Amino acid sequence: MREIHQDRPLLLIVDDIPDNIHGLLEALKEDCRILVACNGAKALEIIQGETPPDLVLLDIVMPEMDGYEVCRRIKAHPAGKHIPVIFVTVVDSTEGKLKGFDMGAADYVTKPFDIDEVRARVRTHLELSRLQRHLENLVEQRTAQLEKSNELLETRVREEVAKNREKDLVLMQQSRLTLMGEMMRNVAHHWRQPLNALCLILQNIKEEYELGELTPERLNQQVETGNRVARKMSATIDQFRNIFSNDGEPVRFSLLESVREALHLLDATFKNEQINVTLDTHRDIFVKGLHHEFNQVLLNVLINAKDAITAKGAGGDIAIRLGIDQQNGVIHIRDSGSGFSENALSMLFTPYFTTKECGTGVGLYMARMVLERANGRIEARNVEGGAEILISLPIQE
Repeated sequence: MREIHQDRPLLLIVDDIPDNIHGLLEALKEDCRILVACNGAKALEIIQGETPPDLVLLDIVMPEMDGYEVCRRIKAHPAGKHIPVIFVTVVDSTEGKLKGFDMGAADYVTKPFDIDEVRARVRTHLELSRLQRHLENLVEQRTAQLEKSNELLETRVREEVAKNREKDLVLMQQSRLTLMGEMMRNVAHHWRQPLNALCLILQNIKEEYELGELTPERLNQQVETGNRVARKMSATIDQFRNIFSNDGEPVRFSLLESVREALHLLDATFKNEQINVTLDTHRDIFVKGLHHEFNQVLLNVLINAKDAITAKGAGGDIAIRLGIDQQNGVIHIRDSGSGFSENALSMLFTPYFTTKECGTGVGLYMARMVLERANGRIEARNVEGGAEILISLPIQE
C-alpha cells in the first residue's frame, strides 16, 4: 500500500465528465493529493471548507453553473482569493480566454490536453502560489517588525521628552522618527507588487530553461525586465532617503513637485485605506525654504488627514489645491474627517497636544516651527464635511 504524503499539494478537479476526471487523476496522482467535484456547487463547498485546495483545475462547460461563474465565486470568497485556477476546456478563442482571465483565472489548458503540459502548468502555478505566499508572509513579518520597532521608538522618545520638554531638538527628533516609522510601512506597501513581479520573472526563466526555450535573447529580455523592477524599488528608497536628509541653506523649490513626491510615497497607504486623493492646480508655484523639512511637514499633514478619515470610518477623500495668497504660495489640504473641536483648534499647534489616542503631540508643533523659520505659516480650520490645513511659504520667482 502506497504511503500518502500529507505535504503534497492538494488539487481540486472540477468536471462533470468522469472520463476527463479519470485522465487528470492518472496524470497527477503521483504529484498531488486530489479532490474531485462533479459540479460548481460541490467545488464551492470544498473551497469554503476547512481544507481548501492549493490549486483548482476547472472545466468551463458544465450544467447549471459554468466554469466562469464558479471561478468568479471562488475569487470572491476569502478562502479562494489566492488559489490559482486553471481552466481545462475545449474553448480556445481569445475572447473566451480573456473572459476567464477577467474572472480571475491563472491559466488555460485546452482539451484534448497534453499530459506533460498539464503537469508543467500545474507545477508552475503551484510554485508561483507558494512563492507569492512566502513573499506576502515576509512582507507581513517585516511590516509587523517595523510597527513594533516604531512603537518602541515612540515610547522611548516620549520618555526623553518627558525628562526635558524645553529641548526643541528632542521634539524634532521625535517628530522625524514617528514619521519615518509611518513611511517605512508605506515602503513595505510599495514593494509588495514589484517583489511579486521579480518572483514571476525568475520562475519564467526557470520554466523556459527546463523546457529548452530559454534563448539568449529571451534571457536578456527577462533580465532587463527584472532590472527595471529593481530600479523602481531602488528609486522608492532614494526618494525616502532624500526626504529625511538634512537641509543646508533655504532653496527655491516647486510646491507641485513636493506634493507629488509626498503622494507617491503615500499612494499605497491611501489605496489600502480606500482614500481618494484629488490634486487641483492651474500652475506650478515656486517658493523658498528648507526643502526636505518642508516635505516632512507635508507628509505629516497628509498622514494626519488620513488618520482623521480612518478614525471616522472606512474610506474618504482628501482634496489638495495649490494657490497664491498675496506673496505666498499656499497648499490647501482638505479631508473628509470629523473636523476639530473648538478646543482642539486653539491648541493644535502647541507642544504635546494631540487629538489621537496614541499621538505624541509634536508633529504639528514642529511643523509650525519649521515654517516660521522660513517666514511661512500653517493654519487649520473646520470646513463643510471635514477640516482644512493651509501651509504657506514666500514665493520665489
